[in-house]
Amino acid sequence: MRHIVLAIAVLTTVPAWATPMPFRQRVVPVSGFVSDGVIAGRARCGASTWLLTDTRTLVEVRVTARSIVSKTVRGFATGEHPWGLACVGAGELWTLVGSRTLARLSASGEVTSRTKLRQPRLNVFGVGDMLLLQQPPGVAGSPLIVAARAVDVNRAAPWPGPIAERQSSPKIDVPSALVACGLAYEATLPCWITNQTRITVSDGTSSRTSSVHPRFVTSAAVDTSVPLWDVAVARSSVLWILTSGVSAEGGRRVGARLTRSNLRGDDLGAVDLMPRARIIVSADEQRVIVLTVAGTLMEVIAP
Repeated sequence: MRHIVLAIAVLTTVPAWATPMPFRQRVVPVSGFVSDGVIAGRARCGASTWLLTDTRTLVEVRVTARSIVSKTVRGFATGEHPWGLACVGAGELWTLVGSRTLARLSASGEVTSRTKLRQPRLNVFGVGDMLLLQQPPGVAGSPLIVAARAVDVNRAAPWPGPIAERQSSPKIDVPSALVACGLAYEATLPCWITNQTRITVSDGTSSRTSSVHPRFVTSAAVDTSVPLWDVAVARSSVLWILTSGVSAEGGRRVGARLTRSNLRGDDLGAVDLMPRARIIVSADEQRVIVLTVAGTLMEVIAP
């Protein structure tokens, strides 16, 4: 009988080191906030993360300085609708103001120049000194992203990211091939098709390109039309994957659950965010900072 009691005690006693530690969340005190508007683009430059909203507002978030500064962009022409944001080189900011026009923005919020594009583009991202431009979907297997330098933007080469899939109809279905890209680590950038869950992580070379299939996404309560809300890659091939949800207030799509993962797509811990998130601002191996729907910053720390 004594041996049975001991066996039960061993089976039911869980050592402290085996108990999963929860992620910690805390509000980051900063001066300023981000107004409620659709974020049309996000770019990271050194210590700053830049956001461009549909209200033509350029926002600089500096986490280390604990400040958020917003500026109205001056110089957009009538009929121009900025979309996407890229930071390349020594802090050059670029956005699309039409399918065939790139505009350069100054840090003070002015349009300083425009560049005409020979081919139509749907979005713009940046990594290192390269602009990444999404092209409309072509034949199955063709690249959806091309890379070019800002000084010669019409001389582009394919980027090993998401590719066009076979269309069920002769009519090109652009919405099913829209690409999003997350936060990079150095020259490595995660990108995905917005209505899918497969993530391509690449630095531009095929030998260092990974296709990540986070299986935990399909088992979560996500908005299936946009399952991945945002992704950030950090050192040591750590991925922070923000999955989508539908807000109880107004039915808006939001970032609901943040999961720490790797290039195998494993679930290394997750947290349901409260308040919900709008976008990832910065990330490293152990922590990530998100912009919340309240316009504030929140830090999530892994155990």
